[in-house]
Amino acid sequence: MTVYAPARNGLSFLFVPDSGLSQDAHEVHRIQAVNRDASSSLVEILKGQYIQYISSALALASQDDWDGYQALAADVSVFSYALNFINQLPINYPLPEVAIDSDGEIAFEWDYEPRRIFSIRIGRDGWLNYAGLIGHSSFHGAEFMRDSIPPEILNGIDRVANNRR
Repeated sequence: MTVYAPARNGLSFLFVPDSGLSQDAHEVHRIQAVNRDASSSLVEILKGQYIQYISSALALASQDDWDGYQALAADVSVFSYALNFINQLPINYPLPEVAIDSDGEIAFEWDYEPRRIFSIRIGRDGWLNYAGLIGHSSFHGAEFMRDSIPPEILNGIDRVANNRR
């Protein structure tokens, strides 16, 4: 018998009852569960550090002309969308580099090499403008951030992270 159980961050697992397994098998299952929990905890710690980093960047960019070149102040709504994005990013996805643009938008970038890049700009209104480059193939678009990260965005991150054209 197989039992399906939804898990957080959009991942799900299949559980197979193991009442007929040996003590060694039970110990292996216990160790796997501990490792899975430790891995999830590490990702949560990293996400917490990203949130602190974004908060610090927002504080530095909270006034107009924060960069000395007439940059617009970062808006709290952009910060809210960025936090929502990081919190919803599945644990098996790499975390991005973070920057604040001179127009007050937050930029997330996955930059692996010169022609393997994915970039998202989070706007004040919740629009995610994205562009990706893999070799000589490029793609781009805009999606609105609603209750979850749009599949087109997750697909773009996955394509660049795994070098899939």
